[in-house]
Amino acid sequence: MSVRVIKNPEILHWSDFKTRSNKIQDKRTKTLEEAYTRFHITLPSGFIPKALDGGTGIVFTEKWQITIRPEAEVWSGAGKTDALLAHEQLHYFFGFVTARALVNDFIAMRVKGKGDLKKEMDRLYKLHMFTRAEALNDQYEADTDHSRNTGDQSKWEVAMDACLANDAATTLMGLDL
Repeated sequence: MSVRVIKNPEILHWSDFKTRSNKIQDKRTKTLEEAYTRFHITLPSGFIPKALDGGTGIVFTEKWQITIRPEAEVWSGAGKTDALLAHEQLHYFFGFVTARALVNDFIAMRVKGKGDLKKEMDRLYKLHMFTRAEALNDQYEADTDHSRNTGDQSKWEVAMDACLANDAATTLMGLDL
C-alpha cells in the first residue's frame, strides 16, 4: 500500500497564474487583492473497508494519490514580485499540508461499521480541506496583511518549512491542519 499527497506543480511560478484585467476579490475577506491562490484537490476512490483493531477502517489499494493543483489568479497591473509569489506559495502549501493531515486521519480512522465509513470520510474531508484550510488562510492573511507585514511573513515561511519537513505534522503556527 502506498498513499501519497503530491503538489502539481511542486512550486508556483507566475506562469501558473491566470492573468485578470482587474483586481481579484478575496471571497472570504471581500477585499480586492493583486493575487489570489487557492487549491484544487483530486481525491480518488480505491480503498477497501476492513475490520481492523478498534473497529472498521480503510485499507488503500495499491498506489493511492491525492493531488493538489493551484487555482491562482493575478491582476495584470500587479507587481509580480518574489515577495508576492512567496506569499501566494504558502496559500498553495496550505492545501498540501491539510491534505497530508487528512490522509493521516484516514489511515488512523476507525468506525463501528462499514456504513459509517463514508460518513466519517466526508466529515474528515470537510474538517481538513474546508474548516482548517480556511482557518489557516484567514490567520495567515491577518498576520501578514496580504504579504505587507514582512516580519510575520518570514515567521509563516519558517513554520511552513518545518511543517513540510514533518509528514506527521498536525499543526502549523498553532492551528490544526
